[in-house]
Amino acid sequence: MEDKGAVPGDGEELSAGELEILRDEAEERDEGPASKEERLSLKIGKLTVGEKIRVSLRAGKEVRGLLMKDSNKQVVLGVIANPKITVSEVEMAARMRSIPEEALRQISRNREWVKNYDVVHNLVVNPKTPAGVAVGLLPRMRAKDLAFIQKNKEIPDAVRTAAKKLTAARNKNR
Repeated sequence: MEDKGAVPGDGEELSAGELEILRDEAEERDEGPASKEERLSLKIGKLTVGEKIRVSLRAGKEVRGLLMKDSNKQVVLGVIANPKITVSEVEMAARMRSIPEEALRQISRNREWVKNYDVVHNLVVNPKTPAGVAVGLLPRMRAKDLAFIQKNKEIPDAVRTAAKKLTAARNKNR
């Protein structure tokens, strides 16, 4: 019996549902984007978790966007691991409040992504980002954004306190 939850290697064949989603996404049709997105969303909803993980590793932009909102952590991590994911998609993911902590940690570990200021900013101001990750990114923040972080009650106390200390240290060195 096949393990549906396992992430397959490249040699494994896709199920009919997975193939249909990837084909539909690749096809250009004359229908509006809303109907295409609705159709993909319905098809994705019928997939098992294992199938969603397999699709997330190969999917194009539209399907990645839908799978990024999935409630299963492994599916979201699969989208983050997709080699086609763009910095703008990562920026959007770092802003999402529904994304799992592990996905935010994974984003923060990628050097290419954290070179982008907007990704760093979104990670720091996201209340779901673990405090250790957010504090480690604070030195990259601009003074104006540090002031915002100090006042934002949604951000954990440890991050706000570290932002205050960093601002004081920067002002002292002037």
